[in-house]
Amino acid sequence: MKKLVLCLAAAIAFCACDSGETVITGNISDSVDIVYLVNIKGDTIDASQVTGGAFSLTCPFNPYTGVSILRGEGYDPINLIPDSWKITVSVKDDNISTEGSPLSYELQNLQQWALITFMDSYGDSTALEAIADHCRSVYLEHKEDALGLQALSLMTPAISPEDFLSLYSEGGSIIKSDPHLTGQYEHLVSTADTLASSVICLFEDGTFRTSTGSFSDFVGNGSYTLIDFWASWCGPCRKETPNVVAAYNKYRSKGLIVLGIPVNDALNDTKAAMKELHIYYPQLLDPAQIFTERFDINGIPTIILFDPQGNIIANDIRGPEIEDALSKIKF
Repeated sequence: MKKLVLCLAAAIAFCACDSGETVITGNISDSVDIVYLVNIKGDTIDASQVTGGAFSLTCPFNPYTGVSILRGEGYDPINLIPDSWKITVSVKDDNISTEGSPLSYELQNLQQWALITFMDSYGDSTALEAIADHCRSVYLEHKEDALGLQALSLMTPAISPEDFLSLYSEGGSIIKSDPHLTGQYEHLVSTADTLASSVICLFEDGTFRTSTGSFSDFVGNGSYTLIDFWASWCGPCRKETPNVVAAYNKYRSKGLIVLGIPVNDALNDTKAAMKELHIYYPQLLDPAQIFTERFDINGIPTIILFDPQGNIIANDIRGPEIEDALSKIKF
């Protein structure tokens, strides 16, 4: 059974009349010195010192994309859909309230309700169906804004491919421009026999080679294998990629195999990210999500280390954990 993936769509900002910007002010009780405003890819848009618990951030008007306020390690992002010129955010004892933005209020309620429903029922099928039913009604009313984007993302794990294709087709430009949903759409409409066995590799001259291949070509064939489940649209994945690239560069001469498996990613976006992030290890395409299902991948990035027999010896490792796991191997 697929688990719920809370793809928290970061928020949108409406701009002030004269400056073309939305002003987001707030007060927080957290012990942080600075907060950051980031877009859906994790790029920083603005930053603000926190003085006496108060901060002020601005961002360009764009009602069809997302921004989030980051407070540092251990704090959940504050997701917004600014639909007014000024937004006020208050955080006290982990309780987040937003004024001046009706859509942000609806977004936060939807995310919180979905999380509580999922956790209270331990993620069983009944919970997923309840979340899908509620999110469907929200989506049908908000197919042109970021609330609809979030609703479709939340219901996706519990609906059939045919249902997803139908709902996606009904969506407005915000749905069609979202890399995650568009990547899933492209995978579903692709010919599985063509893509399921495809492996793409980037060469240093900037050209790509596509060949046939299978999971067993890389795992359980007598070598240690490091697999990165990732996507070009995933900000945390892009931040983690340099650690995987470093492992590839350091250990490939010792026999380590490194493999990427893009998750719900458009092929052209995958290739562009490979060039940008200098990913020269192969990518095994998984349009039917066979391997994300097999290894119960419910969030990305997920990085797994396999022994030469194909057994998992390290799961969901990040940052220095990758080097720590590899340094213990006697290649």
